[in-house]
Amino acid sequence: MNDIEYPITVSNIKVNGDLGIKAKSLFSPEPGTWVSVRPCDDKCKGKTHLGIYIGAIPLSLSVTIDKLSGGSEITIEPSMHNPAIWVPDLKRVVMGCGSWWAVIKSPEELKTITDSDIENCWYVKALKAHLAEEAKKTKNEKAKDLVKQMLESDIEVPVKKSNRGKAKRKGT
Repeated sequence: MNDIEYPITVSNIKVNGDLGIKAKSLFSPEPGTWVSVRPCDDKCKGKTHLGIYIGAIPLSLSVTIDKLSGGSEITIEPSMHNPAIWVPDLKRVVMGCGSWWAVIKSPEELKTITDSDIENCWYVKALKAHLAEEAKKTKNEKAKDLVKQMLESDIEVPVKKSNRGKAKRKGT
């Protein structure tokens, strides 16, 4: 095994992928597309705004150290791309993961994204159904589910020995 000793001296930084805006991805609209957007933050008070889809930007960067080079080469790679939307009224970019948004093709389609629209999304319905089922379970059922999950995984569970149920002898 080739262990890396720290601190390291980096002689080369390699960038895999584009660290900037991804103009096109599988399900995204073209940059410059008009969208209606309802940011999730409390400052916006549930108001829907007109926005302009910019593209997808990485929310995170992963960094790897190349062991074969003795740690002198690192690679930076963008990950977790997410839609970026310019909202002129707010004078800022709103991320897709921090809002509800939809493409609009005409001014008539600029509608308010309501709580009802959000509640009717299939994944919101699925989450609410799951949470309702979980809420119905007793503590005992929840504990059984947890033990089952732990047994099905390869996680080692520390067991604490208990003195419960053992009779103590007097005089010993």
